Parts: sequence; C-alpha cells; structure tokens
Amino acid sequence: MVLRLGLLLCVGLPLVLATCQIGWTEYKEDCIWFSQGKKSWNDAEADCRSKTAWLLSDDSQDKHDFLATILNVLRGRGIAEWFIGATDYTFEGSFRWLETGGPLTFTKWAPGQPNGTTVENCLTLKWVDRELLWEDEKCSSRGKRANNNNHTHVHHTHPPPMGMYYYICETRNGDHNSGPVFG
Repeated sequence: MVLRLGLLLCVGLPLVLATCQIGWTEYKEDCIWFSQGKKSWNDAEADCRSKTAWLLSDDSQDKHDFLATILNVLRGRGIAEWFIGATDYTFEGSFRWLETGGPLTFTKWAPGQPNGTTVENCLTLKWVDRELLWEDEKCSSRGKRANNNNHTHVHHTHPPPMGMYYYICETRNGDHNSGPVFG
C-alpha cells in the first residue's frame, strides 16, 4: 500500500501541478497572461515579448470558449476589449498570427469585420451583446507623442484614445525563464 501511494505521488502529482508561473493561467500546453493595464497593440506585443511570450492566438473554438469564460468575468468589472496577436499590416486584408505567421483558419469576426480600412490592422476581442467576437482596430494610439527626459510616452485624456486596450499574452508551458511575472 505504501509503495502504491508513493508511486502515485511520484507519477500522479506532477500531472496535477500547474506549470505556469504565478499570474498566468494554464490552457492545455500554453500559459496565458491577462494584462492589468492598457497599451497600444505595438506596445502590448513588446510587453509580451519581454515576458518571453507573444500576443495570444485565438485559434480554435475550444480556446475561444475558454477565453470567453474568463473574459466574461472581467467584463463584469468593465474590462471588455482586448488586443490579441494577429495583424494584416504586412498584407492588407490577410490577417496572420504572430505566433506562427500562419493565416487565420478559425475566425470569430463580428458582423462587418474586418472592415477593410488600411488604418485598422490589429486584432481585438470585444463583447458584442453576449458574444465575444473579433474586430480590427488601430495598432497604436492617436495620442500625441512627447519626449521628456528621454522617456517617450503618450499623452491622453479620459477615456484613453482609440488603440489603447487591455491585452493577452501567451507562451508555451516551460518557456518562462525570466522569473516571476508581475501585473
């Protein structure tokens, strides 16, 4: 009996322990991180890269349903728009995932989206009534950039300018080697 229990603990326990860092949630072989602040798509992608990650690929119905469950809770707190990792910046009208460079084979476009404008090249998740859908948006804010003491930042008033959203990063389990992730 003791041998069986020891074997169960040695073999079974690692299977139930989370492999993502604190602050990340596990989805299959991936770790997903939800930002606590808003950035432009370009700045969000840079922040994800600094975490050894990329902006999330919403590339299957199963993953989309997982995201919808979590984002529905956050929507109750007024957080309803998220940048994710696809763009048509390189080839207008041909959105591709940052993670793989591949085309979008699974889609959740809102009605009338993508709308074909050349200034909206980055993918967002947004609630449309009771559905979590995709829209293309501006990749950067329309705020005026200023350079003070060699620190570049965007000046804005409330509400933040278009192009500033929460964002979701993704990485593979075990790809984090940079220490804990904070907000």
